[in-house]
Amino acid sequence: MNTSQRQKSKEKAKRFLIVLAVVFVVLLGLNVLSESGILLTLFTPKPDVSDPPYIYLYPADYEEDIFEDEGYLQLERRILYKDGAQSIYMANENDYQRTGDLAMFFAAYFNAIVEGDAEAYNALLSKGYKKEHGEKTRFTMQKLYGIEIVYCDKYALDSSSTPTTVYEFEVDYYIRMNNGTFRSDISSDTSRTQLYRLYQNDISDEITLGEILEYIEKG
Repeated sequence: MNTSQRQKSKEKAKRFLIVLAVVFVVLLGLNVLSESGILLTLFTPKPDVSDPPYIYLYPADYEEDIFEDEGYLQLERRILYKDGAQSIYMANENDYQRTGDLAMFFAAYFNAIVEGDAEAYNALLSKGYKKEHGEKTRFTMQKLYGIEIVYCDKYALDSSSTPTTVYEFEVDYYIRMNNGTFRSDISSDTSRTQLYRLYQNDISDEITLGEILEYIEKG
């Protein structure tokens, strides 16, 4: 083997060793990343935190009479109305009248939902609410229970052309065997506190539901 051939052989061996060293370093690096969990993190798609939790809804039965459900009848179906230190369970007309017009409104509101009466429900909504959210179409009788209404605040609605007083309430309730025809955003036996704004026309005294907001502050 002449000098030129020896030189070429040395260069090939050197390149081979360099390639071998590079491969070794890469494999070592991959092993370190794998052991530390970094590699898994890099190639694992991040979960979509915007996805809502899974909600199971029961099949809708428009012919069901919910008052034949013994399990539902055993639940607390009265409305608990809280105003400061005063707490009243409202179960009949006398209770509603004793508590006032706002309580009477809620009695009519929740009765319409329990009875599955979309027409009566829509009649309680303000024109602004209907314009923004539309009206309810057909829904089944709803097995509401654990209804709790907490009076929060009162103020004038300056943006209204008609003198209007706004009343704010924190509202909680549960739905047994929720089928989603009225609310599809909560599972059965789950409550999500909402902020209700009732609008009272200061001239006619008519009370309507102006807004429903998810009330996050309560936690």
